[in-house]
Amino acid sequence: MKKGNIVSGIIIIITSLFFYFNTSSFKKLDNQVIGADFMPKLYAILLIALGIILIIQNYKKEENKEENKESYYKYSLITMVLLLIYIIIIPILGFYSSTILLVLSLLLFSKTQNKIILITIPIATSLFIFLFFDILLNVAMPTGLIF
Repeated sequence: MKKGNIVSGIIIIITSLFFYFNTSSFKKLDNQVIGADFMPKLYAILLIALGIILIIQNYKKEENKEENKESYYKYSLITMVLLLIYIIIIPILGFYSSTILLVLSLLLFSKTQNKIILITIPIATSLFIFLFFDILLNVAMPTGLIF
């Protein structure tokens, strides 16, 4: 058990709560559905959840550290290579097609064998990003030569 993880988790939670409650003073226009406080509050909630996860994970039993350390390096390297390929193919295939391929590659790399998960998670990820950014926030994602 590492005290640093517990302290870090508590600091993250306290800081996130501070930012969450301070965004309540942001002014909202009458015709706005989503105000200026939406994204900071969303980030604060996500950070609170991550702080809680950090604290909970600290109490889980640690297994063979050397074996885990070696596999983490391998997984990190392969993930970085996949992300580099992802960045390279976005201008060619477009953001959504590339995202589907990236998520599918990561699932296959993590040895996910459930075909339903292999189909739904990549599509759901791209659909969520489309709905959130293109529809809700009206932020256009990069298009490629093909799509």
